Amino acid sequence: MKMKILTEVGIYDEAFKLSQNLVVNSKTTAEQKLKIHVETAKQKG
Repeated sequence: MKMKILTEVGIYDEAFKLSQNLVVNSKTTAEQKLKIHVETAKQKG
């Protein structure tokens, strides 16, 4: 949720850092990781 808000307001550097931390986190589920990758792709597109 926080990553989505950061991207909506244009704070891409912080959103990217957060996404990387979430992907590495072992408690992040496969579904959550997929959502993170989709949001990250939206930032780049």
